[in-house]
Amino acid sequence: MSYLGTFHIDDYVGIPAATHRFSSGAAYVPTVLTYSIYEEATAVGIDEDVDMVVASPFDSVTGCYWVRRQLTTAAGFEAGKNYLVVVKATVDSVAAIQMHTFQVEATPGATGGVAIVGSAMTLADDAITAAKIAADAITSSELAASATAEIAAAAWAYASRTLTSTAAATVSAVSGSTLNVTIAATYAATLSGMTISATWAKIWLTAKTDLAQADSAAVLQILVTNPADAVADGLLYLEGAANATKTNGSLTVSQAAGTVAIVILDEATDDLSTHQALEYDVKQLDAAGATTVLTAGMLNVSGTPTKAVA
Repeated sequence: MSYLGTFHIDDYVGIPAATHRFSSGAAYVPTVLTYSIYEEATAVGIDEDVDMVVASPFDSVTGCYWVRRQLTTAAGFEAGKNYLVVVKATVDSVAAIQMHTFQVEATPGATGGVAIVGSAMTLADDAITAAKIAADAITSSELAASATAEIAAAAWAYASRTLTSTAAATVSAVSGSTLNVTIAATYAATLSGMTISATWAKIWLTAKTDLAQADSAAVLQILVTNPADAVADGLLYLEGAANATKTNGSLTVSQAAGTVAIVILDEATDDLSTHQALEYDVKQLDAAGATTVLTAGMLNVSGTPTKAVA
């Protein structure tokens, strides 16, 4: 059984299947291949025995199948629930199954502004506002000395003030975004809210399946230098191999705005495999030789039916 990941309502979950001859283990075309999706312990499926089209293997690879299902509320999917995927296959008159699980993440605010997942509790935006706090509900006598100090510190660090800590010390305040790349489609996105050094010399965007991997084994890595270097800049690595056409990927930095714009052309995304929950970061090197992680997050790569790029 494999875990497919955690998703949000209206995301797509990818469902894989691999079929083999039981006599030899060789990849083989099944006569029947379907999937069913069940919510938690419910025995009646949201989807039951949906055909995965045995005549259309993924990328024309014998025995390799991959389909997507959108997780909509109209179809019956719910936030905060776990789901079981059962893939049924018949190969050489022998029936077998594969099982996967995934989760739809709880929606913040679903419990009146408070979302509870396991033992963790978070507050939705605007769950607590000045208008919702009664007069004299919080007085100075009810605040610990440490709380008063924290409030004062927060006021001093408000957006109109200048932060006195280093970028490395405040990077946790920048959580980044989940990047969703589609195979065989040009990807463009802008990351914001970063404190970029006025003397930055290099900035990398790197995504990996394992943080212990060397950069040369990254799923993708893009470099931009300051000043620009037409030979060095661009898409360095793709799926763990050096990329010959560096101009297929680029980063554009606005130091003043604190943004990095990412572009990956479809000629490059066409060579990507599907991935869920890759870890990525944006890292800078300044003129003094100091490195700082500007932001980090998750990156997903999903397929699409149309493979043509020209």
